[in-house]
Amino acid sequence: MAKEPSQGTGNLIAEATLRGLAGILKEVGILNFLFLVLIIFFLKYSTDKQKEEFIDKWFLFKSDRYVFSIIVIVCILLLWLISTAYLTMMLQISRKENERVGKQKTELQQRLITDPLSTSEPKPQKKPKS
Repeated sequence: MAKEPSQGTGNLIAEATLRGLAGILKEVGILNFLFLVLIIFFLKYSTDKQKEEFIDKWFLFKSDRYVFSIIVIVCILLLWLISTAYLTMMLQISRKENERVGKQKTELQQRLITDPLSTSEPKPQKKPKS
């Protein structure tokens, strides 16, 4: 039997949603992605009273245990800085490796072909007409 049009559309929407989430995850990293999901979940499902209590405790430090709030915020910032530094370092390593492989391939190609590549040697400068 043939599928109903709504089932096919539902599958396409689900697939597009998953691809979109995967793209976001790839761009921002796992830690920031989880943080975004937590924020969206909190904003969507919490009551106004819960939101007010959250702001009072974590931003205005109106709680008796405000030191705990400061420690958690500092830990989150440290995790963010460490993950950013790690990703930056991995990007630099990846770029250096890509450059090394590119140079190695160019050298190999120059050794294997008899005629020099036109892009590997500078073109002779034409003398201007006097």
